[in-house]
Amino acid sequence: MNKKGIRKALEKGPPPKRLSETQRLCLEMLHNQQMDVEEERTGFWTFLSDMFRYAGLRLWGTQILMLTVVCAGVLSVYNAPNAISLFAPMFALACIPSLFQSQTFGMCELEAATRASVAQIVLAKLILAGAADLFCLSITLAAAAAKSDFSSNVLQLILYAVVPLLGCMATALWCMRTCSRNSYRISMIACFAAIMLAEGLFRLEPQLFELSALGLWIAAFAAFTGVFARELCFLMEAGKEGKIYGTIA
Repeated sequence: MNKKGIRKALEKGPPPKRLSETQRLCLEMLHNQQMDVEEERTGFWTFLSDMFRYAGLRLWGTQILMLTVVCAGVLSVYNAPNAISLFAPMFALACIPSLFQSQTFGMCELEAATRASVAQIVLAKLILAGAADLFCLSITLAAAAAKSDFSSNVLQLILYAVVPLLGCMATALWCMRTCSRNSYRISMIACFAAIMLAEGLFRLEPQLFELSALGLWIAAFAAFTGVFARELCFLMEAGKEGKIYGTIA
């Protein structure tokens, strides 16, 4: 039946018996929709606790497993303080599968359509990963200090651990924001490249780990901190304004 036939059938139909009641109910529904009723929203800390049950146990489990490997490696090398930069990227390597979980399983579009944005999900995972990294790095530094009989400079130990870790995490966030299909692979390659670079410097350029080269490590720390803070600002801005973070593959 065409449009003209439908119109004729409606014109010949019985007159409406409850027209006024229907109009009144429609007006009430429109009036209720126009009222500014504040919707109930999930707080961020509640959302973070939900994310911990969803991804935090797995993330912390991989970090604890990596911590065992790192501590065994630190206690087995002859110059443990200088070797921390070789093992620190491993903690970032353990975080990357959880951060890129939605891309790995093809869930980017579904996460982008949910009430919690992709940026909020990544930020919650990043907080959980940061807490795990702080815990693991503290134990690693304590193990390295004990191996050297607590004769090492504390600032040097912290820089040797934090600089490569910051570089790997900043690279992962940059890849997540700018790359579509290869961000997971590039982040993994960056972590392995950081490990190989640290091993090369540890074996071929030992003077970079002396106290006289502390300024270079401080400069690298400032540079990686700036890049990481910039990517973190992009992430928080996208989460606050509800924008899509990165690209949907």
